[in-house]
Amino acid sequence: MNPFLRLSLIGLLLLFAACAKKKTLTISGSTTLGEKLMPHLMTEFFRSQAIKLETIEKINDTLTQVIGSRNDVIFTLNIHSNSSGKGLLELEQGKTGIAMISGIFKHHGYDTLRLASDSIVLIAHRQNPLVNPLKIDQVKAIFSGNINRWDELQLSYPYPIHLHIRNISNSGTSNTFQSLVLNDSAYSPQAKQHNSNSDLLEDIKRDYYGIGYISSTELTNSEDFKRITIEGEAIIRPLFLCFKKDKQTDLERAFLEFCQTEKVKRILADYNFKL
Repeated sequence: MNPFLRLSLIGLLLLFAACAKKKTLTISGSTTLGEKLMPHLMTEFFRSQAIKLETIEKINDTLTQVIGSRNDVIFTLNIHSNSSGKGLLELEQGKTGIAMISGIFKHHGYDTLRLASDSIVLIAHRQNPLVNPLKIDQVKAIFSGNINRWDELQLSYPYPIHLHIRNISNSGTSNTFQSLVLNDSAYSPQAKQHNSNSDLLEDIKRDYYGIGYISSTELTNSEDFKRITIEGEAIIRPLFLCFKKDKQTDLERAFLEFCQTEKVKRILADYNFKL
């Protein structure tokens, strides 16, 4: 291409970007919802609005950005997968329009849309010799630190138990597990805290003595782990989108309406979420 023509085209594109109207939607919170599901929902939302998808990019460990265009409007969707607690905090501070909340969290009187539900499951290293199931009292004793060796569970496995949990202060998964399984007792101070589901999974995959919990929707490579059942128990939690209805933008309102469509219900089912 002629260099002069190429520079002219670049100049036109830059001029278009400078003159185009810009609309932004920011959604923050639960990694269970934000890491995989939400980018898919956002791209389908673009399609439903006849918005051309330009780019979808993972900017860093917690931010995914989806950019599209329609006529003279540029749409930017920012997905911050930074925990339920931080999502609520950013909603309160006006830094996000929608907060993704997984499990038991006080919603501070915000408007809510119940998106789906999932279950929290126990996992250990795939070579762990534990025979299922555990009693709920045993699970509570393990995660509170009252049982800290595998051979205390009548196993011929004379090794310490390594606990892997989600971040105590902000994770909806951590809060739900603590409420429903530990009856709000404290976690063992020896537990290793993880900021994301992917980090927790990677650690347990390498840790022969590890045990932790994860959303059932995240357990896509189940052959890499041993799934541990709890006798007579299922840890079910709701998943919400929180927002301020009286301060919604048109883009936020349109996205929330899209989240209630049959298309989204089918996507949720594909990701193994329950309606």
